[in-house]
Amino acid sequence: MPRRVRLSAQQNEVLRLLHEAGEETLGTLLNTLGVRPDPEAQVSGEFARAVEGLLGLGFVAWHPQQDSSPFARARFNELSRQWTSPADDASHQPVSLVITRAGKECVTR
Repeated sequence: MPRRVRLSAQQNEVLRLLHEAGEETLGTLLNTLGVRPDPEAQVSGEFARAVEGLLGLGFVAWHPQQDSSPFARARFNELSRQWTSPADDASHQPVSLVITRAGKECVTR
């Protein structure tokens, strides 16, 4: 029997966006959802905790796999009012968030 999980509105937004797209770079995800930076131009702790919760549930995953949270490396450009995605240290690709099978099943229920 599938488990029932109560997600926050922000977590639902992330899952629905990823359900449509399959994968988004961290910068695109932050820009699309209109996430505002904290006073230090970093990703807000609230948003980071929401995504970390989805990661913990196995609904989303980082691509490429990350040893540490890439949120601290995401940058907000005040001039363009846009987030930029951090690059993976090994592959130099932008870090993306992907929806997993469990995440897709959660959205379709």
